[in-house]
Amino acid sequence: MFKHIIVPVDESTRSLSAVPVASQLAEQFSVDTQLLSVISPKDKPEARETKIKSKMADLGLTPAAVEVKQSMSVIDTLLAVFSRQDEPLMVMSTHARNPIHEIAVGSVASAVLLQSRRPMMFVGPRFAVHWRGPIRHLVVPFDGSEFSEASVSLAADWAQQADLPMVLVQVLDPSQAGAAGSDVLEWGSLKRKANELCDQGLKVSYEVLHGSDVAGAISHFVDTVKSPLVVMSTRGASGLDRLKIGSVAKSLLEEVSAPVLLKAPN
Repeated sequence: MFKHIIVPVDESTRSLSAVPVASQLAEQFSVDTQLLSVISPKDKPEARETKIKSKMADLGLTPAAVEVKQSMSVIDTLLAVFSRQDEPLMVMSTHARNPIHEIAVGSVASAVLLQSRRPMMFVGPRFAVHWRGPIRHLVVPFDGSEFSEASVSLAADWAQQADLPMVLVQVLDPSQAGAAGSDVLEWGSLKRKANELCDQGLKVSYEVLHGSDVAGAISHFVDTVKSPLVVMSTRGASGLDRLKIGSVAKSLLEEVSAPVLLKAPN
């Protein structure tokens, strides 16, 4: 699944919010964690490393190895590290000022996600400080589309290798209800997919949620799940701006209180 965790950071408190998640993942999966910071060739690595370690101490974070690389391109550096043979998982926070567009849909994380074609984990602006690992449940938004099937496939890999239960969730909008019995038809694919995965030996349940705010409904459900990880997939053409499970997924990234595992299509 992964043999190493990399956390891209700078000197900001926001970037370091991904560190606790990475630390708990490292303990759960018995791998090591390394913080990575990319600076301009004119800046001094020692100064950046000192500032990061000092900030971590101020925040009460567990000490971790910090590697500082000098480069003209943050993207190229992260891609080079991501392509290593030790199969790393990158865990990254989203930006506080403009949570999704600045980083998750911006030139750095989006480029790394799309070009590497490897899963990345994001800690959003509303990540709950009380979230505690180890991960105990995988929450997978599902609507029966080809796009959400990719999310299920990624989650199933984690579920199988880490012996984790999956929860498939679908949101039905009451205002869009059609003829009697249409709800049953809509979530029928959800039930079939859950049964299919159970037949493969996985522990899978499903939940049908209701509401006009799909992202809000899923986010509220995630709040009721113990130590969840949300698993989703992105559209390849436009990064994280539009997600495979639909346009509401960007809002979910902004609202959800748990870490989110994302992967671009192959």
